[in-house]
Amino acid sequence: MAIYARAVPKAIHLTETYCYEKYISTNESLEPAEKPQGKIEVIIPYDGQEYFGQRAIQDVAQQITSRNGEINALIGHLAMSHYDNTNLDNLLSQNQKYETIPLQIPVFNNTISHLSKLKEDKHLCLLSHEYHPDLPEFKPINVEIEILDDYHLLLNEYEELTSLDRFGKIDQRNPTKIIEIAQSIRTQVKSGFSGNNNSLKGKLFIFIKIQIFIDFSSIGLSDEFRLTKYPQVKQLSIEWPTITSFRAFDLKHIYKNKTLAENIRYNSLNKSFEWFAKSDVNGKDIPLVMQRNVNSSRNHRQNYEILMLMGIVQPGELYQETNLRGTIEVEIPELLLSGLQARFYGFSNNQVGRANLEMTQLKTRIITNFQLDINEAFKKRTRSTAQELIFENVLSNEDNLRIILRVLNSQGFSYQYKDLYDSNSNRTLWLITAERQEGIEKMTLWMVIDGEEKTTVVKDTKGNVEEQTGDKKGQVKMYFLGSLPRNSYTLIRRMNALQEELRQKLG
Repeated sequence: MAIYARAVPKAIHLTETYCYEKYISTNESLEPAEKPQGKIEVIIPYDGQEYFGQRAIQDVAQQITSRNGEINALIGHLAMSHYDNTNLDNLLSQNQKYETIPLQIPVFNNTISHLSKLKEDKHLCLLSHEYHPDLPEFKPINVEIEILDDYHLLLNEYEELTSLDRFGKIDQRNPTKIIEIAQSIRTQVKSGFSGNNNSLKGKLFIFIKIQIFIDFSSIGLSDEFRLTKYPQVKQLSIEWPTITSFRAFDLKHIYKNKTLAENIRYNSLNKSFEWFAKSDVNGKDIPLVMQRNVNSSRNHRQNYEILMLMGIVQPGELYQETNLRGTIEVEIPELLLSGLQARFYGFSNNQVGRANLEMTQLKTRIITNFQLDINEAFKKRTRSTAQELIFENVLSNEDNLRIILRVLNSQGFSYQYKDLYDSNSNRTLWLITAERQEGIEKMTLWMVIDGEEKTTVVKDTKGNVEEQTGDKKGQVKMYFLGSLPRNSYTLIRRMNALQEELRQKLG
């Protein structure tokens, strides 16, 4: 006998999990690690009010004639659509109502021995169905990892590099940011030479770039579809060869300049450094928002990315390893990569119409196990060096700036420059970014020119008369930060040649 009840689910969760293996080396690869998994979960609390209410209890009481064995009640159907990229076709075809999954919940069994149990709010029913989605036609994730040295801290702990097109273009729209960079280069290069507490400390950095790609047309969604919530990084795990304190690491979300160190722990069982998305006092995840690439060449595709920077205080153990392994888990809310959609239809239209707006929750999990070839990573990492050059009796003016730019041009550099007013020193700075091709690599140079005018006072004594004559003199200080992938010798040789020509022209 069919038993019906006017109950509604509290939540319907549809989750798909895709696993990939990423090998990071000269010949990179990204391949599926296992068959994708899908899961449908329907939660119905026996609360006696909102979900399994008095009307549902009355429905059950009126239809039950005997209480032998387990009795189930049908509360509605889960209508499925856009399931072509899954194996749900076999499951759905078994039901008389094609394209639906019947939702039957127990209303009498060993646990629910009396109708009063249906309203005590001590039990809930969890209905679960598993399926297999197809692999998407596109690869939804990409992971890039680089090893950096702490010269990158000279540009305000690296996030400024990313906001200015990684290594070199001056963003004219953000003058405040530019002057912060100029001051940072000047201050840190000076402290590096003086050897004080702000100087470089031999720290190693692992730069992690995570990209998410969503092609809506391939999963049956319109070009106008947009996510209201950005994807989130939920977990990052990196194997570490020796047991160590979590204080040996720090982690930053670069775009937000947000420190994530409070979420770091060292798991001694599997020898890995782990970070989990933080939850606030209400238990909600604080999202690491990915930035959308608005310059995507195709309207039906959305790209997101997040940049993270892990600092290692004592990197010695890493040099003994051949590979660095880890796992990254990303969650995409409001979307299944198969395109699957679900909607609940029950026997209480007024409740369904209200509840269905927030009842169905879609989520895609992408788990990527990565492996970085450490030897290749160290070989191709960007080499950096900082230098300081001082010219006495030289004024910081536009004539001398033009000389500096001509020297850069003669050394094969293309350049950009901008004048900045430094309120701390009450004088003008020049910030120059230049780049030059070195084989297949690109050398990048940041220069800060800091000029100071001085008045020399000469006292001549003629009897009781003293005369003072003033003569304007100048001092120009130049601070250089150069970067070049792979080849430190070429970098230093090129910067030395640049300084030698500057001495000839300005000295």
